[in-house]
Amino acid sequence: MRPAVPTLYSVAIFVHDIDRAVEFYRDTLGLPMTKHGYYCGLLHDRAVRFLAEPTQQSWGIMAMISDPDGNVLALWEDKMPEAHEHSPVDQADGTT
Repeated sequence: MRPAVPTLYSVAIFVHDIDRAVEFYRDTLGLPMTKHGYYCGLLHDRAVRFLAEPTQQSWGIMAMISDPDGNVLALWEDKMPEAHEHSPVDQADGTT
């Protein structure tokens, strides 16, 4: 029996200029891009106060922000269901 070959499912890269990063990683390097998100970058641009930057959790990605009154909100993106984990997708909502 051959040992399992380690695989890398995904990598999250936080960048300042997402269009430049997409051009480099997808167009120049030719790496597949299954999902990309603008939601935290746009929030940073709008001066939303982050208490915790997006971090990978076992169930997905989570960030903590506060509203103008100091209320804490958790934003998260669920991990894709097991059945879809290895299926390529083009959009953050899972559609191709």
